[in-house]
Amino acid sequence: MLFNFLKQTRAISIVCHAQPDLDTLCAAVSLKNILSQTPLTVHLVCQSPIDPKFKDFIYETQFSNHIPSNTQKVVVLDCSSWQRTKLKQPEVPILNLDHHNTNTNFGDYNYVIKTAASTCEMLAEIYQSYNINLSPQTAQVLINGVYSDTKSLTTCNVSSNTLRICSWLAKLKANVKIAHSTNKTALNSTELKELGLALLNTKIDRNQIAISSNNAKHSSAYLDKAIELIDQIPNKKYSILLSRNHKGLIRASMRNNKGEIDVSKIAAKFNGGGHKKAAGFVYNPSKLDK
Repeated sequence: MLFNFLKQTRAISIVCHAQPDLDTLCAAVSLKNILSQTPLTVHLVCQSPIDPKFKDFIYETQFSNHIPSNTQKVVVLDCSSWQRTKLKQPEVPILNLDHHNTNTNFGDYNYVIKTAASTCEMLAEIYQSYNINLSPQTAQVLINGVYSDTKSLTTCNVSSNTLRICSWLAKLKANVKIAHSTNKTALNSTELKELGLALLNTKIDRNQIAISSNNAKHSSAYLDKAIELIDQIPNKKYSILLSRNHKGLIRASMRNNKGEIDVSKIAAKFNGGGHKKAAGFVYNPSKLDK
């Protein structure tokens, strides 16, 4: 579907979701690398600034914060809904390529595999099926995305296909040690203190939900570590970490690695996304009250 969609097109935009993670970024960069061998004009688009900590894993920093006017088609990667992009929707054909089980099939064309562990896994499988010759750098970008989204192949949605794809990328000279380092979190003394405060502020409410809230930049490195630790609390239904940034926006990170509640359905109500065991969203409480 992907390459048929791109036929008879001069310029496309590859769109990532806002507050991007490595899966959406690596998927976008890999596709740009593949299409750079064609006459296509390719734009990388992300409404949010790219976190500098990702630069060593994507090898690309040139992203536009809007969809250029010459765009004839759009490929949206790793987004469960158009709202996740935080962009104005253009009046051009859209291909929605994603793996989240909350995907709304919002595109004119939809390629959604909910059993895939990551969008990078999906793209790598497409490249393999077309016998596309990947450079070592593109193979590295793809395996970085897979490892990041699966926490180095430890999440419950990792399948034999995920392992097969990683093996193929490693044979193309992707470095597994580099991919594994995508999940290393180096916290300074201030961040360690903030992590401790987030854990101290955690409470179990009357609905058996583990909740912690604090004020922090949404890009703060300790937030992901905090929710992982909070979710280890026994006898709770699920965990949620709320952080309010300087703009008053609230980021909610949810985990439920041992329970039956699907946290992605909760996130979807706030235009967020994710998986049954891990999901999140960002919202403006002042607009919510209205």
